[in-house]
Amino acid sequence: MRRATEYRGYGMSSPTSAGALPAVAGEDPRLPNLFVIGAPKSGTTFLHGALGRVPTVYMSSVKEPGFFTSDRDQRRGLEYYLAAFFAKAGGHTVRGESTPWYLYSDVARQRIAALPAAEVPKLLVMVRLPGDRALSMYCDQVRLNRESRSFADAVAVEVAAIEAGHVEPDVRRRYVWGGLYSEHIERWRATFGSDNLHVVVLEELTADPTRAWRDIATFLGHDLGPVRFGDVSEQEWNRGGSLRWPRVDAFIRSFEGRDSPLVEGAKRVLPPGFHRRVLQQVGRVNRGPVSDRADRVSKATLDSLDDFYRPEVERLETLLGRPLTVWSPETETLTGAARASDVPLQVLGEGTDPRTMRILHLVARSHRRGAEHVALELADELDRRGHHNRVVALGPASGGGHEAGLFPLVGSRGMGLFDLITRVRSVRRLLAEEPVDIVLAHGGWAAQIVALAAPRGGPILVWQRILGFPPEVWGPGRRRWWQAIARRFDVGVALTADLEAELRRLGFDGPVWIIPNSRQPDRFLDLDRTEAATRLRTEVGVAKDVALIGFVGHLVHQKRPGRAIEVLARVLDRGRSAHLVIAGDGELRSELELDVRNRGLTHSVTFLGHRDDVEWVLGAVELTLLTSDTEGIPGVAIESLMAGCPVITFPVGGVCEVVDDGVTGVVLDRHDQALMAEAVLKLLDDDDTRRAMGREGRLQTARFSASATAEIYAERLAALLDVP
Repeated sequence: MRRATEYRGYGMSSPTSAGALPAVAGEDPRLPNLFVIGAPKSGTTFLHGALGRVPTVYMSSVKEPGFFTSDRDQRRGLEYYLAAFFAKAGGHTVRGESTPWYLYSDVARQRIAALPAAEVPKLLVMVRLPGDRALSMYCDQVRLNRESRSFADAVAVEVAAIEAGHVEPDVRRRYVWGGLYSEHIERWRATFGSDNLHVVVLEELTADPTRAWRDIATFLGHDLGPVRFGDVSEQEWNRGGSLRWPRVDAFIRSFEGRDSPLVEGAKRVLPPGFHRRVLQQVGRVNRGPVSDRADRVSKATLDSLDDFYRPEVERLETLLGRPLTVWSPETETLTGAARASDVPLQVLGEGTDPRTMRILHLVARSHRRGAEHVALELADELDRRGHHNRVVALGPASGGGHEAGLFPLVGSRGMGLFDLITRVRSVRRLLAEEPVDIVLAHGGWAAQIVALAAPRGGPILVWQRILGFPPEVWGPGRRRWWQAIARRFDVGVALTADLEAELRRLGFDGPVWIIPNSRQPDRFLDLDRTEAATRLRTEVGVAKDVALIGFVGHLVHQKRPGRAIEVLARVLDRGRSAHLVIAGDGELRSELELDVRNRGLTHSVTFLGHRDDVEWVLGAVELTLLTSDTEGIPGVAIESLMAGCPVITFPVGGVCEVVDDGVTGVVLDRHDQALMAEAVLKLLDDDDTRRAMGREGRLQTARFSASATAEIYAERLAALLDVP
């Protein structure tokens, strides 16, 4: 076992001197004024990456420089530190680094306090549920072949040592001790002042990223702009993996805690800090799939850790001046497999219900539209049934943003060959690190990635088809491509019989389940249409005698939103007072706004942008227009029915399975804007029929309940796995 003094780089031993560093002349504009000081395995890499994406913030080029706990680096002086890690930091308002081991180091605390800075630096501390952090640390050591004990044995030995007043000599194996946050935070507060230290709770950040980001900005006294957590790709997360080449790891570790002639010689000819960047990159590449030695952890072990940490959690709550409700046992029960979320799901397997399925849902983009909406709600419903679900976006939203809690796997937005290859590699790595029982690909883009990334003999692959193929797919070249993709799947899910027929046309001979689209009805149940109409009319400034017509959807070519504007223009030409509200965003928005101005309809059309309260929009309008070229079973039609809003639609996809012509809306016999305008006029003039359609639509809510759909999925997926 390594001696404690060999881990000086992580601040666990007393240095020969913790005095002030040699100062650079004046206050150097590169000098950091922000330190993310801990705790390890609590999300500091994620936070470092998000902050580094803010234009006015500079985060060190190498995460975890470890400068303030290294005697060797201290001898090189402050100029070495600034040149190596902050060479381009000048001119940035916030300049920071992240070394999570600083939290436990009195040496680092004293040295940072001695920096020649005019203002006290800001300190961020990230913490997570202590038992989960301990498990994450343990699994990291198992993957690296540095731990042979079971988690239960390791915890029992360390808890006994702590209670006897002893500490594990190897800091990397202090799984339990590392979760005793409060005493370390108190010391840093005493040195730097409570106003200069902010604690970020990982579980709170995950639950509400926007609030966490805003709190950090307030603490820093700096406008950080839009939330950047979604811009950090999973490739940059500090996810563990087993060693590909143990000898390479031993070589890298040989440089820890001692002067190396090889490294010292390289520094004479290489830029400052270059060797550290190389060693860190080699270390990342050396991480491979999860080791089979990551043994299964029983719930009893985690529960015993929670009991051990209960006094610590109470001390931390007192220190923060607020309760940590996200760490309460009730919250843990609700989150299920979210415990130790950076740990592969199989690590949580011991003691769990053998009927539990581990399901990975892959969607194209990090936004809540169409396939993504279905995936998130299906995963939520399956979670409620005791299964472990995770939804991963293959990329950011088309506009570059992200949906809270749906972090993109990679940062690029494209869908070309290079983007395909990048995502295939990322999904392959994800499946190696976090084995699952089932991969559910929502849509064609996700299906291509899964087909190329999933290992043979690996998880069951399910392709949920959303839309029909465009005509060009049936050309010889593309058809062969999609035939190859389809052959990789075990099961197809089609929203309609037409989509099933397309799969069969590709030669797919596996089972195809026809399962309709769905939505969670909860947010619609107590919707008051009168209140909704009053709210929306006030928002857009429309009088009660003006009919409200709605279009809800992504502003892209497939949805053909320009047709809704054409329909409105025809209705107005007939002398009927009406106002069109367009809820949604997308690449066509500026083009549509120009069309509205050119038609002189500026006062008759309102662009609401993306709305998280779409139920209130649908509850406010007299009717909804569905103008798409292609659809499967349109989710907006289901939501309209749940909101009691009649739908007027072209005959597209499986819309007739949702909209009952003459009962809950109007299904036209062709794509014709003039015909749609006539139907709008007729329905606006018949209040009784319109209200009856709305009432009937709300009565049909149960047909499209996400709960009912999840029950079908749970039953059929369990049968595939032969789960009792």
